Amino acid sequence: MVDDLFSLAAARAARDVGIERAAKAAANCELMNAAFDVLWNLIHEQPTITSDDVWRVLQSRGMPSGNKKALGVVFKDARRAGLIEPTERFVTSERAVAHGHPIRVWASKRFEERVSQ
Repeated sequence: MVDDLFSLAAARAARDVGIERAAKAAANCELMNAAFDVLWNLIHEQPTITSDDVWRVLQSRGMPSGNKKALGVVFKDARRAGLIEPTERFVTSERAVAHGHPIRVWASKRFEERVSQ
């Protein structure tokens, strides 16, 4: 253990691990920012939204799918901001990686505002 304290090989290995973590974090951050932008547009265009809706737009823009659970944070932040609210409805995801699992349908609070004005 003490030998690794001043080991060039250990230092380079630690650097490589750090670079890999930073790259994953940056990619996830880029994905999450893009996903929030997509969600922002969708809540103004549609009365309801699912994660499949967001993934569909991201894919059309060439964004890699990244962490399949990354959108959870995006939807949670949008809910906290009062932009969407959960409905009691679930639909089957059409994404192959979701294996046909149910996904929540979210109601846009901004679409209602736009329609009522």
